Amino acid sequence: MEKDAMTLLAARAEDWYTAATKKGIAAGDFLGPAEQSYLNSLAGRIYPENILTFFGGYDEAERRVPVFCTDEYRTRRQKQRDCAGTDIDWDSIDWEKDDWWEIPLTKETIGTKETAVTCDEAGIVSLHLRVPKGAQLPGHRDCLGTLMGLGLERSAVGDIVVLENAVWLFVKDTVAAFLVNSLTRVAKSPVQVEISALPKDFAVKREYEEMSLTLGSLRADAVTAAIVGCSREEAKSMVIAGLFRRNYLPLTEPAFQLAEGDIFSIQGKGRFLFFANKGETKKGRLRIILQKYI
Repeated sequence: MEKDAMTLLAARAEDWYTAATKKGIAAGDFLGPAEQSYLNSLAGRIYPENILTFFGGYDEAERRVPVFCTDEYRTRRQKQRDCAGTDIDWDSIDWEKDDWWEIPLTKETIGTKETAVTCDEAGIVSLHLRVPKGAQLPGHRDCLGTLMGLGLERSAVGDIVVLENAVWLFVKDTVAAFLVNSLTRVAKSPVQVEISALPKDFAVKREYEEMSLTLGSLRADAVTAAIVGCSREEAKSMVIAGLFRRNYLPLTEPAFQLAEGDIFSIQGKGRFLFFANKGETKKGRLRIILQKYI
């Protein structure tokens, strides 16, 4: 991310946070992984820890919406869910004074299925794209190009999931009706678009190539040297030059120690997930397992 873009995103995040302090919850636009990682880095400075979560319409989404949600809002909503189906006159409750609904919210419950945000709260709509029998199902690039050709901002569009027999589009609710009425063709195929809930068996399979490395340390330059097949000094220069990214943000410290769960990329060599640290070999070296995105 460029410095100006980061500054602008920080300002927008502060606005979303301010709105959440007044309304209880506020959602932004779709962000890529680097932007999400940057907003996470601001927690504790611009806004408190645990107030920010991300949701993209389904659990494995890559492009996601930042949702700022106060503890008060979460506890109210949880109590409403607990009381669903009971005979309560919600309209008669004075939310400013009554505190009967308050329940403790712990770090263990934040982000669980019970407290995770919904599509409605994140302002996300899932669109099911169908093609006539015999027509070619459009690919990701075709769909994205068509959406941008309709004048949409990238921030209004989340993941585009192409399955064997269907395409699902995740978009902001502000553009959903427009797409239902305006999106009639993608590439060479006529399409029909409808707002639809995801099927229960909806799943996205990520493709990985597993790699095993044996190296002397978990430093960024050591990992880079092992993957690229170059000397440690060359790898160090690559990291300093900004060719290494950790969790989608530039990392220019060669001595930085990577850990399980880190996603990193080396320019020209791809993107990797640090999947597992298998510990030391008999010779005292470290064996790690990486998953390379393909």
